Amino acid sequence: MKNDIAINYRKKLPKINNFTILELHKMPKFFGWVKYLVNESDEICMFLGGNDDGVALRCFWNNHYEKKTLEIWSKLSAIEGIILDIGAHTGIYSLAAKKSIKKGDVLSFEPHYLNFARLNLNLRGNGFSTKTMFMNAVGKSNQIQPFSVMNNIDYLTSGGKIGSFKNRTTTQIQTIEIDSLLDKTARKNVKLVKIDVEGNEYECLQGMEETIHLSKPIIFLECMSDRYNHEIESFLKYHDYIFFIIDDLKGLLKETENITPIFDDNNNIIYQCINRLAIHRNNINLIAEFKSDF
Repeated sequence: MKNDIAINYRKKLPKINNFTILELHKMPKFFGWVKYLVNESDEICMFLGGNDDGVALRCFWNNHYEKKTLEIWSKLSAIEGIILDIGAHTGIYSLAAKKSIKKGDVLSFEPHYLNFARLNLNLRGNGFSTKTMFMNAVGKSNQIQPFSVMNNIDYLTSGGKIGSFKNRTTTQIQTIEIDSLLDKTARKNVKLVKIDVEGNEYECLQGMEETIHLSKPIIFLECMSDRYNHEIESFLKYHDYIFFIIDDLKGLLKETENITPIFDDNNNIIYQCINRLAIHRNNINLIAEFKSDF
């Protein structure tokens, strides 16, 4: 009965909308599998337990989640090789990559046990193997580090951070270095990387420098913080990468010189423009089909 209320309520709304997460939490609750079309042909499903996952929640009510980024990601995932989803959360990028990949492996890294459990469920729900998922953080070295998450255990947080923070639950987590996890053959065959690690992006890049040097993968980064932006830019420019801003609502891909957050006139971050694409200069042809969006 609860699902009927949510489904009927959704039918009255525009097919595409942009409700905020606070507004979505006031909607009728839905319990079950949410279907989502990541591009013109590939459909995935994610489990939603009421209002417990902001990603599946947006897919159900808004009918989009990082729409342009996922479209580009899923098309670029149609490769033979290795794809890394670092900070996989409940798995929408892993699912899109597994749906598209021609041959190879998608490695999913998610350190928070609640998110990891939902990631496992979502992979199984789509018929995918769970053999290449890791309940680890990714960083510049192999070490045990404090890892902090929000205290609200009935919501699958996207805000887990390396370090100890006030008003958060802190545990110890194993951080792994990609360059030591992968053997040399694998380090030469990484084609695509997504990094969403709440400000720990620079450490992730440091721990995969040889992989980046050998493979020159396309890299997707979330940009919501000023932390280490200059270092990230310098690191990637040293390896001859160029950068693009993805506007998920307008469906645009625009070249940029800097990796910095974009704010509105009230100094609020513009969430539709938090994602960046970094691509090696020699591989710019790989995004040729998106050039009409420049």
